[in-house]
Amino acid sequence: MTEIHLTGRAASPGLAIGPVTVLTAAVESRRVAGDAAQETAALKAAIEAATADLARLVEAEQGDAADILEFQVAMLDDDALAEGAFDAIAAGTPADHAWRSALDAEIAGYRSADNEYFRARIADLVDIRDRVLAHLNGADESAAIAGGSSISWDQQGITWTVPAKWNKVSDERNSFLVRSPGGDEAANLIGSISPMSEDFPVDISIKAFYDGAKTRLKNGEVDQVKWVEIDGLKGVQFRESNPDKPDGIRRLQWLAYRKYAGQVQMVNIMLSSNGRG
Repeated sequence: MTEIHLTGRAASPGLAIGPVTVLTAAVESRRVAGDAAQETAALKAAIEAATADLARLVEAEQGDAADILEFQVAMLDDDALAEGAFDAIAAGTPADHAWRSALDAEIAGYRSADNEYFRARIADLVDIRDRVLAHLNGADESAAIAGGSSISWDQQGITWTVPAKWNKVSDERNSFLVRSPGGDEAANLIGSISPMSEDFPVDISIKAFYDGAKTRLKNGEVDQVKWVEIDGLKGVQFRESNPDKPDGIRRLQWLAYRKYAGQVQMVNIMLSSNGRG
């Protein structure tokens, strides 16, 4: 392992000897990149979201903590910080790679600076980098539906915002299908409702779905499992791992139970696409 020398100002007297581990937030890479316009929109949305997060934190803090957060806000407000990333995106680099590379270069410059003030700002830059990357993992979803439209499943009181040019294919009482353009390579948004008896053990069942998904996660069948609340309804969301073949089907699924129109129901929402869809 490469040895790293760290310099700084002592906060208190004393001596510590041993290995040092630098902890940063785990930031997942975005798997699917769009064209340059989509990637630019995604990065802009992520920067705006990170700035809003920091602004809220500033309001809750005071003194030195508030000053540090205000510095981060000022950095994100400076267009020059992201200029290199946007240039890289225009040249074909995915937004997450472009942002990480631009910030890593900025961090390296601060680390090599002779001025102690600049070296002290390294942690702020790392936080800014990771905060935007974390939002970027979800910012592509917001960019994807920008300019889209609302489609309703009126019989079940459910409405989605879908990307532009997606169309409703079927609308039955207990099933619903919306499809993207693309023919055989289209993505599908599928909704299904399964009526249950009044005494159905919904809590036990949803926990079993969660436990089953966690087992699939350990086996590598899915790469994401989490509880997700939508409009006050808590459900289990899991995402299948990347398929072995480039054009294999991959699904993102959300399962929950609800009582609607006097009926206990299992709600199953699935988004599926292939490697090219």
